[in-house]
Amino acid sequence: MHEIALVLLGTVLVNNVLLAQTLGVSALWGMSSRLGGAVGLAAATGALLVLSVAANHIVYRWLLVPLDIQYLALPVFVLVIALIARGLVLGSRRLDARLHHNLNAMQPLLMANAAVLGLTLLNAADTPSLALALLRALSTALGFALVLVLFAGLREQLTAAAVPLPFRGPAIAMLSAGLMALAFMGFVGMA
Repeated sequence: MHEIALVLLGTVLVNNVLLAQTLGVSALWGMSSRLGGAVGLAAATGALLVLSVAANHIVYRWLLVPLDIQYLALPVFVLVIALIARGLVLGSRRLDARLHHNLNAMQPLLMANAAVLGLTLLNAADTPSLALALLRALSTALGFALVLVLFAGLREQLTAAAVPLPFRGPAIAMLSAGLMALAFMGFVGMA
């Protein structure tokens, strides 16, 4: 239980995929202007992270390693991620029309999210068990969601704030992201 808590804490706060590893930063800029869009993207990315890490871990351990074709991991992982992202969009059609519309609009951002591919590649070689890979995927999804929602809330507050003219727009967003990264660096000694 102690190890699970350390993996969760370490991945969410210390080795955050957006702030420490800078994977998936395009999502930080692309969908963080509104809190509702950020929550939707965080949920969709979290589902994609967990499903793609599980599927790619199985493909890597049961197909690529036994056939000794690990060099094909990158194109195979990209294909699996694209299929799962498309499956999420198609599966959402049965649940809710508005959810389907939102996921359909986010599909290119989901498929091209470097956080999903980066975590899949890191887990393939370093993680021996599927349970640990899923735990890392879940904690990465939580860390991704935490930063995305915090940054979206911060950007909403900045639109109402009296920001000096030279700092308005992307400049204040970049400064805010840098300060948020510095704040998260304060958690380094915890895990």
